[in-house]
Amino acid sequence: MKYIWFSLFSCLFFQGFSQNYFDVLNVTYTNTPNNNFEITDAQTTVQELALELNFPVVINEKTILLTGLFANKTKVKLDANSSNENLDVIGLNVGVNRTFNDTWSATFMLYSKLASDAIKVS
Repeated sequence: MKYIWFSLFSCLFFQGFSQNYFDVLNVTYTNTPNNNFEITDAQTTVQELALELNFPVVINEKTILLTGLFANKTKVKLDANSSNENLDVIGLNVGVNRTFNDTWSATFMLYSKLASDAIKVS
């Protein structure tokens, strides 16, 4: 029961903080300072490059089909005694944004994702 109240409260409260635009292209690069491992004095950095490309398709005045691609490349040392690893993610998304009236609208999304250290794109 507490999850239902929390979900209802979240939907009502966070409605005012939603964005009123759609990102077609989003590119992000992150590079952290040295991070310590818990059991040794070794350190690692985390480098991440993320790309998201979205294709909105207007079906009619109240319905928009949302499709897109996303990819993520993370370079990090997973263990103090190993070399840097490349962790890759590639995926597709599809969804629908539906406007019901002046007050209510909803967005439904599905994401498929392949994550591995052995993805090779050429």
